[in-house]
Amino acid sequence: MRKLLLGCFGVLLLVAIVGGVLGYLYVVRPAKEYIAALRQLGSLGELEELVRNQEPFEPPASGELSADLVERFARVRQNTQAALGGEFARLEKRYAELEAAATASGRLGLRDLADASRDLAGIVSKAKRAQVEALNDAGLSLAEYEWVERQVYEAAGMLVSSLDFQAVQDALAGGADAVELKRRAPGPVPERNRALVEPYLDKLEEWLPLAWLGL
Repeated sequence: MRKLLLGCFGVLLLVAIVGGVLGYLYVVRPAKEYIAALRQLGSLGELEELVRNQEPFEPPASGELSADLVERFARVRQNTQAALGGEFARLEKRYAELEAAATASGRLGLRDLADASRDLAGIVSKAKRAQVEALNDAGLSLAEYEWVERQVYEAAGMLVSSLDFQAVQDALAGGADAVELKRRAPGPVPERNRALVEPYLDKLEEWLPLAWLGL
């Protein structure tokens, strides 16, 4: 009887050990990796402090772009894409998956985002640094760049949702299971803008993964 009890205890102990190991491998460690990746993604906004042009930007009342602004915007996007090289294809693939996972209400589950961010956190960080460098080369502030981006995509007839890094941080802090995407309400489009954007239509579509990530 004593041997039987000892044997049962040994089996239970082995099950507990194996269960603990499996729990760590398949639950605890992945959860830590998810949180670390999401925090890295959510902290990318800190890199924006390295943009040299921090002057307030007042958009023109007409909403009209200039050829120079469109060219500088395109140069920033092109340089950001070029800095990623072959990794841009991975970004495109993950963008398509996340866009499909987002609900009609514009919410993306943190688990979906975490799965992607474990793979992409390093790539997105690299892209953000390249964007900051390109903004400095172009002499653009982040506010001016974002305004130009909005006008450009509206003129192209493309309504873009994007990930809000601050919303990621807030969701983590509040224990939420989903994050709100930024939705841009369309506005009036000057005809001049349509003409200026037309030569870039193919590239704008190609750059959608960068736009989705606020890059």
